[in-house]
Amino acid sequence: MLEEMPLEKLTAMNIVHEVGMSGRPEFYSGRGAILTDLDSSLLTKIHDLIKREHGDDASKNFVEMVVNMKNLSASDFLTCLYHLESSDWKYSGFQSDLPGGIAVAKDREGRYDAVSGMMGAMDAIFVNRSGRDETEMIRNPFLEEIGYEPKPGSKKRRFSNNAGYTTEEF
Repeated sequence: MLEEMPLEKLTAMNIVHEVGMSGRPEFYSGRGAILTDLDSSLLTKIHDLIKREHGDDASKNFVEMVVNMKNLSASDFLTCLYHLESSDWKYSGFQSDLPGGIAVAKDREGRYDAVSGMMGAMDAIFVNRSGRDETEMIRNPFLEEIGYEPKPGSKKRRFSNNAGYTTEEF
């Protein structure tokens, strides 16, 4: 009689590919936190796949990661997501340390690719000069969609077209 083999769970990179994102942080390098790279619907799909593949605790830790990220650029998000996976889906407060959200590819030997690094830096300087940070427009609809309840006394930033960011207390 054949024994049933357990199915392989999707890795974080597989999940990211499943929702239509590039799995390479350097692909989004230097572009800032913008809705064209990462939005609340992608976060919701990623959350749901993590929950399906890795369980409730993993999805709750994913939410805590998103809540605590200072900047939701796609590069920073992917770096934190891969760290969360490598920590067995347990969030420890890790923050991405990518300078300016610039991720640089490595070659097969693990050396940084100078050309990719220069391209990322040039993008950051010339393309993302506006310094756009749409983190709260990415994060808040996702948290509302999944029914996240902030801890009493915590603050939530909202974006207002007229006044920039405003802060509310819960």
